[in-house]
Amino acid sequence: MQKKKTKIHQFDPVIFSIKLWITVNPDFNQLKKMFRDRGTGKALDFENLMNTKSAITAAVIENSTDFFGVLIVFKNYKSLTCKFIAHEATHAAGFIFNHIDEQVEASEPFAYLLGWISDCCWQIKTNSKNKIEHETEKIQN
Repeated sequence: MQKKKTKIHQFDPVIFSIKLWITVNPDFNQLKKMFRDRGTGKALDFENLMNTKSAITAAVIENSTDFFGVLIVFKNYKSLTCKFIAHEATHAAGFIFNHIDEQVEASEPFAYLLGWISDCCWQIKTNSKNKIEHETEKIQN
């Protein structure tokens, strides 16, 4: 039996040495294989949180590259609303500013970063073609 395919959308802000990954309704076992929590170094444990939340954001390390980034997980496409996009984009921008040792405040750079992250989420919702993406392989039992 094949597990569902998890599509990870990868974005590169170019001016920061980070990646932004966004996924919708993923297979959590695949996410655990791809990423680990930046703070603890342990595997991600989103599955239980997603039972009660519509979306979640975490500072992560990509296992295959050891590259730092931010992962936003939306429970489903119905969760890609302005409300949840803004909420998760704020967390993501905060993680990035913390990573580059900048103060999180109502500054122009923070506002631009917040807008960029929100736009990345919106591209997924609207299926825009200017996004960069890669997909994980299907995992079979």
